[in-house]
Amino acid sequence: MPNKHILEGFQCPKCNSEGPFQIEITTTFLVYDSGVDEQTGDNEWSETSRCQCEECGQRGTVATFRS
Repeated sequence: MPNKHILEGFQCPKCNSEGPFQIEITTTFLVYDSGVDEQTGDNEWSETSRCQCEECGQRGTVATFRS
């Protein structure tokens, strides 16, 4: 069944899996000297973010996983 939410349009180019995928994301946290307190930003990725299929281990960028 095709993804309909956050992974809509994603598919592994090797095994055709529709996820899950490991995706390198950027976000913002509130950080103190004593440690990390809370996430304060959105989770974002781009077409050049690293992506890996959990089913077969295929690696590439988000762009290569968009069907």
